[in-house]
Amino acid sequence: MTKQNYPPDPPSAAATVWHRPDGEIITCEEKIAVLQENLSEIEDLCREALADALVMEVDEKQFRDALAALVKRLPTPYAGR
Repeated sequence: MTKQNYPPDPPSAAATVWHRPDGEIITCEEKIAVLQENLSEIEDLCREALADALVMEVDEKQFRDALAALVKRLPTPYAGR
């Protein structure tokens, strides 16, 4: 049986080309490394939280939707900059 991804896996952070708001590509290796590390840590935490939710018999789609909503609710820390 093949594993079903919900939704399909996006490209990894390592494969992502990061852009500034003006569209210019970010080339600083240190900035890219920090982004990759942050996303890796977030992925690990989300994976653990999902596993906990499933053990507690929470509907997987509902939990994934809650995670997506959480990200959408995050305020922009530097708004108006």
